[in-house]
Amino acid sequence: GVLGTALTKVGDLEIGRTGLCSGQAAAAGYDFRTETIEGTTKAGYYPGAAPIAGPSEDPGAWHEFCAVVRSDYESSEEPVSLSRLAGRIHADMGEVVTRTRWFGSGSFRRAVELVDLPEVEFSNLHFWHRTRHRAPEPAPAAPPAPVRPPLPAAVTRFCDVAKMPRLCRAVLASVLEHAVLAGFHPSAAERQELAAWLGAGAPAPVPAD
Repeated sequence: GVLGTALTKVGDLEIGRTGLCSGQAAAAGYDFRTETIEGTTKAGYYPGAAPIAGPSEDPGAWHEFCAVVRSDYESSEEPVSLSRLAGRIHADMGEVVTRTRWFGSGSFRRAVELVDLPEVEFSNLHFWHRTRHRAPEPAPAAPPAPVRPPLPAAVTRFCDVAKMPRLCRAVLASVLEHAVLAGFHPSAAERQELAAWLGAGAPAPVPAD
């Protein structure tokens, strides 16, 4: 069927669905059951169709992956960096993690979440033992965006009339110069404000007589 079908791809992760999900089926009052099936990455009659990757497809590599993650988790005296460990494992096991897309999980973090790690906590950058490790400090908040000074009244009026966005000063100055030649007439007070806005000593555009 095609109703309720959606497909998307983010990087190497492909996600698809069709029909009702379990939450929608429950909300609609249907009596249903869930099943896990084996499928392929595309319809079987297309070239390049391959089984959807999962840990069971390469159990040896999956067990090796789990052993490395557990070893780092148990031996580390501080939270484990997801990016550093992912880089090291990718260097050692590159072919299999690329082919299986982190054993079917789609990302390194999701693969780590599938490993049976006791008392594990995750952030966007680390994972750690909730009692043995000290939780990492949260990333500093981004500095607030600089507050732009208000535009001169003539600029605001022109942007409103022309239905154009508030562009940078150089672009607006050039547009205003052409607008004045085309018949846009700022008042004397607006011309004075424009001169100050464009820079000390810079004459504001003046309509021709």
